[in-house]
Amino acid sequence: MSLAAEQQALTQLRHLIAGEYWEPALKAAGVMARRISSQERARELWNLFRQIPPQVRDGPAGRLAAAWVAFRAGEEAELQRVLSQTPDAPELRGFRVALVVRQGRYAEAEQLLAQPTVPDQQAIAARYRAQMLAAQGGDWQGAYAEAMRGLSGRDLGVLHTEVAYYCAGYNLTEQARDHLAQAVQALRSAPQEQTLALANLGMACLSAGDFRGAYQALQKASALAQQNSPYRSIVWRMQGDLALLHRWPARARYAYHEALRTALTGHDRSMAAENLILTLLLSGEWDEARSELIAAAELPVNAPQDTEHHTVLDLLQAALQLRLGQSEAAERRLLSLQDKDLSQPRRWVLDLLLSEVARQQGQPGPDAPALEQLQWQWPWHQLFPEMCFPEPEKGTAWKPLTPPKAQINLAGPVQLKVGDFEVPLGRKTRGLLAYLVLEGGSTSAESAAGALGLDEGAARTVQKRLSKVVTQLRQQLGSPGTVQSVGGVIKLGADMDWQPPILPPPERAERFCQGDFFPFVNSWIEQQSLSFPED
Repeated sequence: MSLAAEQQALTQLRHLIAGEYWEPALKAAGVMARRISSQERARELWNLFRQIPPQVRDGPAGRLAAAWVAFRAGEEAELQRVLSQTPDAPELRGFRVALVVRQGRYAEAEQLLAQPTVPDQQAIAARYRAQMLAAQGGDWQGAYAEAMRGLSGRDLGVLHTEVAYYCAGYNLTEQARDHLAQAVQALRSAPQEQTLALANLGMACLSAGDFRGAYQALQKASALAQQNSPYRSIVWRMQGDLALLHRWPARARYAYHEALRTALTGHDRSMAAENLILTLLLSGEWDEARSELIAAAELPVNAPQDTEHHTVLDLLQAALQLRLGQSEAAERRLLSLQDKDLSQPRRWVLDLLLSEVARQQGQPGPDAPALEQLQWQWPWHQLFPEMCFPEPEKGTAWKPLTPPKAQINLAGPVQLKVGDFEVPLGRKTRGLLAYLVLEGGSTSAESAAGALGLDEGAARTVQKRLSKVVTQLRQQLGSPGTVQSVGGVIKLGADMDWQPPILPPPERAERFCQGDFFPFVNSWIEQQSLSFPED
């Protein structure tokens, strides 16, 4: 169903409900739920469906529509209530399979799957059969391939996302990335779910070492994640992970702060706080790390996936104590965690820290665990041992993360590299950055406006144009501190270690900022021509 047709169907349903035409309203709601394009639409349908009187929804004609609407909207309690009214109804068997698999009642699910399911619920039963096999270690890949047959749109995108989740759990990074790329395409009509798929695609690309792919996926996700998106925090967190892997601490710190600010769930807040603290530790900002540890310890822990939050904080606190030379305090904290039921990545960090305790105390202890032992990794796992814990026998001293080297190439089309990563820039933003670098990192706002050809019109209009470009450049560079504008002066901040620009030789002056025709470009080329006249 197209978005226009879906909107028209919702309008028609409103009219039917307003006129109290209950039977046609139930039928229309059930049809729409079967073809829903996104979670947002499903929630809208659910809120509208609830306006139908309960005695009508619970009647024989209403139960099937109620089950479809509740299932699509993710209203598990309502779905369970509807199913409890007719425990053995064959026309609801697919929904019953979904419910019992979600609740881990696999023996009951197998009994239900042995019985026939009505055609329009067969895809639902197949999907949850695949989930059950994934939980039991069966042939979940084959089951998902079978469940995908004949699906399209959101239903197909959701299944690709689920398969990617299980692939990541089994460290099948390339397969996870392929499924997420297909999910992104299938979820075109579901912006919020597409945002999540893009964020996860960014993570999969990070795990595969494909930094460009990660950047592109996260930029698209950021553009989709509007102010009220429930996945905005996740996108910011993934951008922080990308920056951290590029050893770009200011950008990572800003991204994690934004992830914390935009978090709508306790889990998202916990994850953002943990990664922010790690970034501060890697940067050697001990006081800030201590303050964030105190704040993070006060975050409420509600969701099941948050059960390790305080354990992670203990690990980070121990890492801080080790950096401050407090090995005995760190050892006591770590030993208190040994008997806990930790996930494999957390256990790996615990073993790594205990190895460092032994090293600092000059005692024989366990060897540091190899990164390859992890079945799956968070992006920062490879940084934890490299940046936090020195190897004196190899002559390696601990060094905090420092601003990355940044260099702009003006000998052709403008290119900016931060470390080994090329940062895409817009036309006006790369013009402003090129001019700033040429001017030694600082210039007046008046000069910048003239250099970019933005100086026509009233002073207020010129100021607005230039402010917009400055804001866009900050966004593309990843943190507010990269470009500062104070008292009529625009300058590059200390978030990056700016290197001298690469310039073309005078005899190739025409290659300067090739393809960009700003006034300062033309002036630079003319000056070089005067110093290197043609024969």
